[in-house]
Amino acid sequence: MTLRGMGVLVLALGLLGPLAAQEPDDEQLEEQRRQDELYHQRYATPAPEAAPVAGDQAAVERALALIRDSNHRALRTESVVLDTDDPRIDLRAVARLVEVTRRLFETVFRERSELAPDHEPARLFLFWSYADYNQLVGGSFGRSLLRPKGHYGTMFDAIALHTDSDAPGGLGDTIVHEVAHRLIDRRLYAGGGVPPPWLAEGLAEYFGRTRVDEHEAFEPGVVGAKAVPLFTDGKARGDTADSKGRLRSLERALRTRETAIAGPVIRADPAAFYGESALAHYATAWLIVHWLLDGGDPARAAGFAEYLTLDRRGEGGAEAFFRAIGVAEADLDAALLEHAGHVRVR
Repeated sequence: MTLRGMGVLVLALGLLGPLAAQEPDDEQLEEQRRQDELYHQRYATPAPEAAPVAGDQAAVERALALIRDSNHRALRTESVVLDTDDPRIDLRAVARLVEVTRRLFETVFRERSELAPDHEPARLFLFWSYADYNQLVGGSFGRSLLRPKGHYGTMFDAIALHTDSDAPGGLGDTIVHEVAHRLIDRRLYAGGGVPPPWLAEGLAEYFGRTRVDEHEAFEPGVVGAKAVPLFTDGKARGDTADSKGRLRSLERALRTRETAIAGPVIRADPAAFYGESALAHYATAWLIVHWLLDGGDPARAAGFAEYLTLDRRGEGGAEAFFRAIGVAEADLDAALLEHAGHVRVR
């Protein structure tokens, strides 16, 4: 069962700074709780695997109808089909970044897990118009605290992005994050279960925040921006400020908080994970995955690979995770705090 079949919500976190700083009113919170419950129900209720249905095509046609204004351009390559209404976007550069993401994903998992083949090109819609983007992903986002910059899953096997929800330097991170969700769905969990929220988002954040240099070469384990010029003016706008800020904020929380941080995130169901503390949950999940993959402990990395196998068979869960990696839940925060100080950011 793929993530799409399960109707899972997978987002590049878009809790915009000013919005996150506002005090939500009761109506907003109630709407958020209602939406979270709907996502949780979709997560928990399997749907039979089937060939793409008419609803998929209808969703694609709706996306095309929304994005085909006077600025519409399209590009198809072997690995991706792109549509945009943003005249600033260099579609060939975006296509190359999608291919870089695929290569990075294969490099990370080639010796850790068996990957399913995927012969279908990814489909990306890059909306400049937030109004059109919001019509596609669902008007409920306009009334809740969730404002996703990018979205994959739930509706159909395609990625939709709003190109102006990020500062220009963050667009590459969001593209890679969403492409990673698709790869997790189709190549890592294809025919298997659905990853828990911390794992789905932690992996997507890991790839989304991995450095890609000006030669379009990735550096696994190194946190950094995408030095790929994604705009037609040819200027690279990569920026590491957001990644640095999230990492340092989490480091401070791990050092000063008296209650556990990482264990509850691993145990969180979708309603809790994507709730009011989503920003912190994404950062914690990211650091957990980075620690597992790049923490320098081969036994722990092998345990993580074992856990992925268990989880795809439906035998995952928090207890299975801690057994596989050989670390007690009570010791996880301290291990993450130590690791945070060694993460390379550039």
